[in-house]
Amino acid sequence: MTVDGDGAGDWRPMVRDLIHRTERELLTVLDGLAPELIDELPEPGTNSVGRLLWHLTRSDDRNVSELLSGLLERRHGRAVRPAGG
Repeated sequence: MTVDGDGAGDWRPMVRDLIHRTERELLTVLDGLAPELIDELPEPGTNSVGRLLWHLTRSDDRNVSELLSGLLERRHGRAVRPAGG
């Protein structure tokens, strides 16, 4: 990891890898899955494949948002709240 002017590591390759890995995993899970099964509950009280995939992508979104917020805070010396956060 390289270091930029404010001492923070270059986070872009990490985020890019995270997004690409998530994309590959999503495509693997969805490959061959009939569209009508995405929202089907395997058993009562469980989550559908669609709901689990939403959680996965939302977690990535939250993690990237928190990373950027922390970098902006370091750079500007004050707390920065991400848009929509």
